[in-house]
Amino acid sequence: MPYDMIAAEYDYSSDSDLDEDETADVDMGVLKEDSGSEDANYAEARNSAPIAIPSTKNEAALPMLTTPLATPSKVIPVKDVAYKTWKAMIYYLYTSNINFTPLSSRKTGKIGAENANVPSLAASPKSIYRLAKKLELTALCDLAKTEIESQLSEDIIVEEVFSTFTSQFPEIRKLELAFLFMHWDTLKSSAALQGMMRRAVRGEILHAEDVVLDIMAH
Repeated sequence: MPYDMIAAEYDYSSDSDLDEDETADVDMGVLKEDSGSEDANYAEARNSAPIAIPSTKNEAALPMLTTPLATPSKVIPVKDVAYKTWKAMIYYLYTSNINFTPLSSRKTGKIGAENANVPSLAASPKSIYRLAKKLELTALCDLAKTEIESQLSEDIIVEEVFSTFTSQFPEIRKLELAFLFMHWDTLKSSAALQGMMRRAVRGEILHAEDVVLDIMAH
């Protein structure tokens, strides 16, 4: 499946743990009791006649077994979070350690060697922020937000502040706009910012409406 189709299915738009070489099999399976549709074989067994245990010559007939079969477990795919993100989050919950990869806009490749004394699993700070926000893991959410802020620079701030990810989270938009305005004298006439504003005027980045309004009000 093409990467852009996979990314759309996972609701990822920028900077995720869903790498381009990953395929749809990265879904995280969750064991869950079946509360809705049921397997055809199970349905047939459940709806069949009660099971009778045959008697022997010296034994009275045993009662019919009328208790329904136990509801089986099944794997429910979680479509909106990459396996790598889940793995890093679970590791953090057990160890309180987490390592973040660089923002893709930094174009620095993969993260360097981890601290040998504090091993962890590297994940995108945006992906971790998004998942932590969804699961209301405040401490982890704050770590991811701090990491995103620490990686901002004049070279990437325009790309970041106009990203779909930023448009989804007001806290991130606020901190990125603060960084943009801190360097406003340098960035206000930059080709990157002017290019983004032109795209916004042409209606090419509708998700950035709030950012455009904030910049115009500055």
